[in-house]
Amino acid sequence: MKNTYCTLNDSKLIWKIEKVKDNKVYLSINDKKMITKLDNIKVLDNYTPEEKSKISITTLSSLESNEIMLRHMTKLDALDKLDKFIDTAISNHIPKVKIIHGRNGGILRNAVHEYLNNQPYISSYNFGECYEGSYGVTIAYLKKQF
Repeated sequence: MKNTYCTLNDSKLIWKIEKVKDNKVYLSINDKKMITKLDNIKVLDNYTPEEKSKISITTLSSLESNEIMLRHMTKLDALDKLDKFIDTAISNHIPKVKIIHGRNGGILRNAVHEYLNNQPYISSYNFGECYEGSYGVTIAYLKKQF
């Protein structure tokens, strides 16, 4: 599987396939490695490394924190930023993330919860505790990818 690339379901991150064995796929991206089931990936046909320059490299950077601030953003901007944040958390094997969306009106909160409901890598989520921000914060738990 030399120079074969894939994505994980609907993720925007592009992983290099290192090997396939017993319905398991061994992937790498930068210095991170992951093992997943074969049916969790989508092989990218005709993908060349030159295309990597077209991909936003910010989605591949390490997380400085396990939280993201979405307050005062438009719904579209917030969901785009959240999508990149979740991709980065997955690639860095972060088990839990804190999403700060604010309480005013609930528009962002509802959009975040709808987004999380449709993500295969989110095992569960709940509002933060009172010391974490209660209804203005959602804590999301990511599925372990091994």
